[in-house]
Amino acid sequence: ALNSQRADPTIGVHLSGKKMAEIMADELGEEGLYEENVGLLEQIETQRLAAELQVEEQERQVVASENNL
Repeated sequence: ALNSQRADPTIGVHLSGKKMAEIMADELGEEGLYEENVGLLEQIETQRLAAELQVEEQERQVVASENNL
């Protein structure tokens, strides 16, 4: 069903991604696998980490620049 959804967009509009995820979690016996909107929360977490790392890299570059003067 997941491949059908990707292969034919006209099918995808009739299928619930949330329900498919629930079914997969249930079939795998992994209750913690499904959580509503968890993908969005994980994207935000990734964006925060990327921003933190960017700030750290900028600070490292400033220190390196100051030490080379």
